Amino acid sequence: MIKRILTICLLSLVLVSFTACKGKYADAIEANNEYLSIVEQYSKDLDKASNAEEVVVAIDLFSKNLQKIAPKLKEIQEKYPELQDPNKIPPKLKESLKKTEVVGEEMVKSFTKLMPYLSDPKVAKAQARMGKALEGLANK
Repeated sequence: MIKRILTICLLSLVLVSFTACKGKYADAIEANNEYLSIVEQYSKDLDKASNAEEVVVAIDLFSKNLQKIAPKLKEIQEKYPELQDPNKIPPKLKESLKKTEVVGEEMVKSFTKLMPYLSDPKVAKAQARMGKALEGLANK
C-alpha cells in the first residue's frame, strides 16, 4: 500500500513539475508551487507527529488539500499534454525537476515516520482516504 501511494505521489510530483516554467506555462507554475507546498507540509506534519492521532491529522489534511488542487492539476495536464512526453519538455521545465526531487526525497523520509503507526486502525482508514485522493489525482 505504501509503495503504491509513494509511486502515485512521486509520479504526480514529476508530472506536475513538468509544467512549471515561465511564459506559456505561467499558470502551471502556480499550480506546481501549490502542489509542492502541500507535499512539503505533509512531510513536515508527519515528521512532527508523535502519535497515531497526529499522523491521522497529517494524512487527512494532505488528502483534503490534494482533493482541492486535483481539478487544477488535471486542467494543467489537459491543457499541456505535450509535456507528458519527456522528449518534448523544454529545458526550463527540466530545471524545475530539482525542486521536485528534493520534495520527493522529503516525502520518502516522512514515510519512515509513518511506519510505526501502520497497524493503528485509524491510521489505516486515513491512508485509505489518502489513497482515494491520490487516485483522483492520477486519474484523468
